Amino acid sequence: GRGEVAVRVQTERPRVSGYLSPEQIMRVVRQNSAAIRYCYESELQRQPNLHGRIEIGWRINREGRVTTSRVARSTMSNARGEGCIVRQVRNWRFDQPDGGEVDVVFPFIFGATGG
Repeated sequence: GRGEVAVRVQTERPRVSGYLSPEQIMRVVRQNSAAIRYCYESELQRQPNLHGRIEIGWRINREGRVTTSRVARSTMSNARGEGCIVRQVRNWRFDQPDGGEVDVVFPFIFGATGG
């Protein structure tokens, strides 16, 4: 059998253009980190050495809803995991931006140790 695996999901400061601060973006990402971790862990069971960096880009409209989300760049090359994250992000709700839409590119770094 396999031992316990420690899963790491790290983030770096997002690139944000528009009317929300990086801190406001980070708060929502942290609130939803379990869903992102789930996407990675479910693919890790199929591909035990899976790791890498995925940058997800999304747009937030004036109501604080995500209107589009996509993989901006990825070193993980795992379409199922990437698609899972893109779908999760689409359901997120942010503060209403003052003055217009917001574009975000957010890096997630995934890794696992042990096993």
